[in-house]
Amino acid sequence: MDRIFHARIAWYNYMYLIILGGTLFFLLWEKHSIPAVLLSIPLIILIERIIHTTYTVTADNRLVTFYGRFSRKRTIPIELVRSIHTTRTFTIGNFSMARYLLIKYQGGFISLVPVKEEEFIALLHIRNPSIEIDPDLFNSL
Repeated sequence: MDRIFHARIAWYNYMYLIILGGTLFFLLWEKHSIPAVLLSIPLIILIERIIHTTYTVTADNRLVTFYGRFSRKRTIPIELVRSIHTTRTFTIGNFSMARYLLIKYQGGFISLVPVKEEEFIALLHIRNPSIEIDPDLFNSL
């Protein structure tokens, strides 16, 4: 049976939505239709990515990442996954801009931000017990 995990929405995505939405509202209010139409395209893409980003662990041991209708699916066999680490971006003291899971697999890396990180990691570990998991991972969640 497939298990679907939704992506966590970061605070900077909300800020980006507010800025784009406010700018679009201002452009429509001032009757600048062409810039408003051009600005609405990235806003629609952003909303689509926020709503439809999912990470699916399939019954045939594959991790499928889907970032909305405007991008392609990415499929990674779970047996190729080597390690899972938690990583932070731009840390100042105890504050960081974002926290995500860095999954290293044979042939590359992928960063994911699932809502239920513990369940996601546990499911991947059940499907592939040889995955190296950061020992401090569950302490930091």
